[in-house]
Amino acid sequence: SSGINAEYGGVAGIVAARYFKDVFRVTLYEASSTIGGVWQYTKDKNITKHTPMYKNLRSNLPKQLMTFRDLQYEQDSPTFLTHEQVMDYLHSYCNKFNISDVVSFNTHVSCVKPDTYSGDVKWIVSTANETQEVFDAVAVCTGRYDTIDFPQVPGLDTYSGKYIHSKEYSSPDLHEGEHVLIVGARASGIDLLIDLRECGVRADISHRKPAPCNGLPEGVIQYKQPVLFEDDKVYFEGDDHGYKFDTIIFATGYGTNLDFIHPDCMIQTDVIPRPLYKFALNPKYPSMA
Repeated sequence: SSGINAEYGGVAGIVAARYFKDVFRVTLYEASSTIGGVWQYTKDKNITKHTPMYKNLRSNLPKQLMTFRDLQYEQDSPTFLTHEQVMDYLHSYCNKFNISDVVSFNTHVSCVKPDTYSGDVKWIVSTANETQEVFDAVAVCTGRYDTIDFPQVPGLDTYSGKYIHSKEYSSPDLHEGEHVLIVGARASGIDLLIDLRECGVRADISHRKPAPCNGLPEGVIQYKQPVLFEDDKVYFEGDDHGYKFDTIIFATGYGTNLDFIHPDCMIQTDVIPRPLYKFALNPKYPSMA
């Protein structure tokens, strides 16, 4: 049977491996030491976070929309799940279908390149461990929540105050006694604002929406978008006053990092991968998804 490579062991990767392995020989490369992708939560403050997961996160989708057709959640589990419950479910899925048998953990893919010399397209997959394998097909399942994106605001690169990206946020306990500013008012920004407020942390928000957000916790100050960082102060649009915060958390989204996809794949990866047939298949080489 043919060989299929899938990267990485998040939700998309383990589901792809589950169905491919019924027909093909499969290798699933996973950069970390476990499955789960963005659902991995790191409690140890001495370990660098590599996912956006934080202590109090619950899914903002009901479990009915997150259930695989061949494995149900426990009936008594809540509609909106904790990250621990989702991880338990993903581990149960992997155990049921023996996904771990095909996973190469702690393996970072450094290059995926087509090989057309033999007539049939093969895929050369190189890793940071200096290994190289050839596959008949490849599925890229790396997700979109890895490479953080900060806004291009004058002075941010020399700002002397403390700031982090929402991906680095872990727990409101680490911000006890602080005045925190959240920049960005989409799902992550609002979630972090509420998480901090519910735990007694003074937190306010800055965004570029034309009107104030409704339904925020009582007492939240809404600033317009930041336009300048100077020394330890931040200035907002239409306001000449400089403000100080103990921590600024940028909930400003993610960029795309598909540097391991070789130019010979004929896919542009600078913003979003393109062109893709049905947003999934490489039209030049359909054995890449």
